[in-house]
Amino acid sequence: MTDQADATDAPGGTAGPDLATAWRGLVAAALLGTDRSGGQPVVLPAPAATTAGAAGLRLDDGGPASLLAAAALLDVARSAGRRPAAGDAEPVPPARPDTAPVARTSPATVVRLLAGPAEQLEEWLELVRDRGLLVPHDALPGLLRVAAARPGLRHLVRQVVGERGVWLVGFDPQLASLATAWRTRGTPPESDAAGDGEGRAVPAPTVSAVPPGGNHAGGTPTGSTQAGADDVWRFGDHAARVAWLSAARRRDPAGSRELLAAELRSLPVDQRAALLGVLAAGLGDADEPLLERCLDDRAGPVRRAAALLLCRLPRSAHADRARARARAHVRLDAQPGQAVLVVELPEPPFDAAALRDGLVEPVAGRAAGARGDRAERLHQVVAAAPLDTWVPALAPSVEELLRLPVADDRAPLLHAGWAAATVREHDGAWATTLLRAAPGLASRLVPQLPPTLRARAAVVLLRGSVPERDAALAVLRDWPRPWPADLVDAVVGAVRRTPADAGWVERTRAGQLAALLGSRADPLTTALDPGDDRALQHAAATLADRRQTFEETHA
Repeated sequence: MTDQADATDAPGGTAGPDLATAWRGLVAAALLGTDRSGGQPVVLPAPAATTAGAAGLRLDDGGPASLLAAAALLDVARSAGRRPAAGDAEPVPPARPDTAPVARTSPATVVRLLAGPAEQLEEWLELVRDRGLLVPHDALPGLLRVAAARPGLRHLVRQVVGERGVWLVGFDPQLASLATAWRTRGTPPESDAAGDGEGRAVPAPTVSAVPPGGNHAGGTPTGSTQAGADDVWRFGDHAARVAWLSAARRRDPAGSRELLAAELRSLPVDQRAALLGVLAAGLGDADEPLLERCLDDRAGPVRRAAALLLCRLPRSAHADRARARARAHVRLDAQPGQAVLVVELPEPPFDAAALRDGLVEPVAGRAAGARGDRAERLHQVVAAAPLDTWVPALAPSVEELLRLPVADDRAPLLHAGWAAATVREHDGAWATTLLRAAPGLASRLVPQLPPTLRARAAVVLLRGSVPERDAALAVLRDWPRPWPADLVDAVVGAVRRTPADAGWVERTRAGQLAALLGSRADPLTTALDPGDDRALQHAAATLADRRQTFEETHA
């Protein structure tokens, strides 16, 4: 059956409508209601009317049952009742054969994974990939639809659908975006060739100087780039240029820096800031002159991007200025019997030198949040200073520095600024010590700890006070699977310690901890006895589902 009136007659000798017209009539009658439409008999294309008669369907009374029966029949016809076009059709070439075995995950498990949490689906796809398998063939249609809707999954899905999956994508117009992404992606993101962020591969460069026709800001170029640089750097869009320069930076830091310096001033503001950020990979003292020049750029985003990178160069002139600025507001007052840290809040506004170095004037009453404008200025000053500003200048060690009392209850301001600097410098010793003094900063500090200390810190937080358990929850949300056994035990203990008559906030926290436990603990080694705790029962059910997935995913 086609959408045209290729059917001959409807029952009663009248010409039947085409499929599209019949469907629109049904929709109109349903919207109007059978009572208001006058109970007119449903008229179908002749083949559909013949099928209805053979099935014993009564469509002549115009009632609700007739309308629904006709809708069901036409829905099937619209999906599968089309006649092929006249003429000789070209045969469809088959998919290229796959060599990898197919996982024997059951259809029921596949349906659960496709309809369930994204984290469990991603875990299964990673498991299939890591075991050298492909997803079952009957999972391909649903999985491809999911991948089309979730760009973050596309690369992973491509690795497990094989040639059959790629072949199948070409037959569904709804998967056009997926087909384009796979067709234009040159190599995976993990390889040396870079992508432009939208699936297009860019040449893998080897840079020795500036592109043809470019002039280095500091003198005459010493060489030339390869043809790929000429093509991508001069004619590529912004995303392709960022991706190409990122790859160039990994291979030739000095050459890529010269390439950037040659054209930076001629680019739009947003491109200047983004391309400057490429220098973060392999950042070193040799990058300081370019970054220092960028502090005089007219555009604020460019100045801030340069300042953020200069903060990571402890031997730079920018770092020296940041140290001097911070020490002007935080000093040690050696009072009789007890030394005290005295914190002076900066007076508004920031001077021109501070603004040039990347500090930002707070927006009155809004940007500073609960801290207040002057406190926000102090936070920026302390956060911008290298950690070696404080030790050993104010105390012999980080531990002794944090034991010093802070006048006027301004310790939280100092701790927040130090935490920001700790995150920037990825300093595990500072993170460990700050965590003891300010557990509320755990979500920022724990990721900076050495791997052997992270689980221990989270366990300590889970066994602590209510604010510490809240901090632990923030940390665990980003904790990758599988969790170590001692962390699993600590989470179970924290959930069990929640009183039966606890308030909504505590019950919610316990439920969130249990949900994370179910999705992050190792399903093959974790034996969880939930007892009568409802949150742990849900966690145990999730673990059982994941265990089934692991056990079924084999060749």
